[in-house]
Amino acid sequence: MAFLKAAGIIGAACIVALGLFYGGKALIQNRSDNNPIGHESVKIEELSYFDGMDKIYGQVYLPADSSGCLPVVIFCHGFGSNGQWGEPYCKSLASNGFAAYAFDFRGGSPNSKSTGLQTEEMNIKTEIQDLELVFKRIRKENFCNGEIYLMGHSLGGLVSTLFASKEKKVAGLILMAPAFNAPEDARAQFPKAKDIPDTVEFMGMTLGNNYYKELYKLNPYKAASKFKGRVLLIQGNADKIVPVEYSDKAAGTFPNVEYKRIEGANHSFSGASRAKVIEIIKAWLSDNKL
Repeated sequence: MAFLKAAGIIGAACIVALGLFYGGKALIQNRSDNNPIGHESVKIEELSYFDGMDKIYGQVYLPADSSGCLPVVIFCHGFGSNGQWGEPYCKSLASNGFAAYAFDFRGGSPNSKSTGLQTEEMNIKTEIQDLELVFKRIRKENFCNGEIYLMGHSLGGLVSTLFASKEKKVAGLILMAPAFNAPEDARAQFPKAKDIPDTVEFMGMTLGNNYYKELYKLNPYKAASKFKGRVLLIQGNADKIVPVEYSDKAAGTFPNVEYKRIEGANHSFSGASRAKVIEIIKAWLSDNKL
């Protein structure tokens, strides 16, 4: 139950309020920021999408001098986290000619800025729905050239894989320690579905029984086998949350995968590992752009 036990452990800016709302989206603020990796300026805009009364909060990262259409990388965060976790990756991508978008899953953490769901209402299905909405809206943005990659960490990697297995317009997947062990861990924690209580208090989050019931149904390797696009799979061999053998198996399942095992890297790719992962991602995208 490594994933379920540990998944929750995981500049100057000039801000100009815009207060715009149109076409189901809100541009909330613009700012310029210095990218610590590459030391190039990037533009950051808060960009939220609405579905009825629900809001999916996010930020788009663009090259400072960009005015045209770009390939886009959508970042999907892990369990108990939010889109801010992906900022070092998104800044680096924006300083290298990509647009990047990071958002908060509804109910994905107590710190989510997205609205419409509480943590006990969140499950793998609602996160796939959130990603679907974001994917469709990003495709319509004037900064998007139609080439969209998904980059997911941990549970976000599992969500990205499940979505991409059914969405043919995904250009490629970048998976960092994807939580392919989550379904197995859920079944180990509650061997019978009837044993799952209505709510489970877990690492600062209140989860509903649907969180576990939806995981029960999943076979992430079956989904992986269906995605024919290009995949970059990155795994730390010191990861105590997603054991390396799950990514080893995934690497043998995706039809078109490049697998990078990072010596000494933990689940969060902290310290020197993060810079190494960023360089791997940039090189892979440079080689695999359509």
